[in-house]
Amino acid sequence: QLQASNQQLQQGLESALAALQQQQQQEAATAEARDALQAELAAAQGQSAAEQAEIEQLRGQLAACSTSLQELQVQHAEQEAEALAGQLRAQAAQEELQQMAAAVQELQGQLVAAQQQRQQQERQQAEAAAAAAKVQLPADMAQTAKSFGVRSTALSKYISLQSLAFTGSLVQRFPWVRDRMIADDKFLFKVVIEVLIDSGCATVAEVRKRGDEFWAEFEFYLSDLLVGCVLDVVQVSLMAPRAVLGGKAAALGQSALQKWLAGVPSAAMEASIKGVKQYSLGSRFACLGVKFLEYSLAGITCGFIGQGVANSLMLLKRQIHGESEHDVAVPPLFKTALVWGLFMGVSSNLRYQAVFGLERAVDMTIAKRVPAIAYATTVAIRFVNNVIGGENFIDMARWAGVQ
Repeated sequence: QLQASNQQLQQGLESALAALQQQQQQEAATAEARDALQAELAAAQGQSAAEQAEIEQLRGQLAACSTSLQELQVQHAEQEAEALAGQLRAQAAQEELQQMAAAVQELQGQLVAAQQQRQQQERQQAEAAAAAAKVQLPADMAQTAKSFGVRSTALSKYISLQSLAFTGSLVQRFPWVRDRMIADDKFLFKVVIEVLIDSGCATVAEVRKRGDEFWAEFEFYLSDLLVGCVLDVVQVSLMAPRAVLGGKAAALGQSALQKWLAGVPSAAMEASIKGVKQYSLGSRFACLGVKFLEYSLAGITCGFIGQGVANSLMLLKRQIHGESEHDVAVPPLFKTALVWGLFMGVSSNLRYQAVFGLERAVDMTIAKRVPAIAYATTVAIRFVNNVIGGENFIDMARWAGVQ
């Protein structure tokens, strides 16, 4: 019994130990579960803190966005206000522009009325002055006076020119002479001096250059002399300034080319007249090109005619007297005419531009105190110019092989 009881106690003790172990295992498992729960809780608390920080960051970004949005709204409002102010300014400017346009139109109307009244007064004055001087205005001048009025200075010069029989007849019959004599009272003197000097200088230059061959080449000399005399008149006339009878209004109704040419001076150094004709630096350079074309065309035309006459005289002389060993070859007609055109367009153009400039410089300085000095300097300047030009042409003609 005692053993049996002891065995029962041992079994009970083993059962108790087993139960205790089992309880300890359960407690360990419970502790592990508690630790796991605590770790999970700690992890959850950390995650919650991170989420809270992220939330705070998002709140900061949201606040910054709200601030930016408010700034954009303020800027947009300012831009709308500025645009509205711009529209108001544009409307005010447009209204002001319309008022200015109306004022300009009114001023233009007043200007046109004043011009018409002035033209009518000038026409009446021109008619009265012409009637008082017992001078009849040419048809074109009378039409200018009727349409645009005539400048008093031009009218008075025209009337004074009528006092001389020769010049009065010229200016009455030839408008191109009249306009140039009104602009320059020494125009006819320059033409006559140019022809006389050119004839004498051409003869001296021809004799010097041709030497013993002068009489054998007399036809060349005669041709050069005849063409030179015609070209003298052309050169002086093309370079001489033309008077403006009725002001700028006379240019109305002309083509664009005619209006442009009207703005080009007759000479590169021609004086401007305020309110009548004013020349820019570009128009003065354009004058060189225009005169090149005019002088070249005149040279080709006169050269063609003059050389044609010279060739005809040479052939006629050989038919009458027969050919000799001293006869020179008949120069080519067209090539000679082109040489004349080149000579006129380049050499004569530049030389006569310089002559005009020197004469104007004398007129503006010394001649104001001593008027007679202008005539003397004209003779001297044109004498030197013709000597240079005569020898220059012979050299150019021989260089080109036409003489």
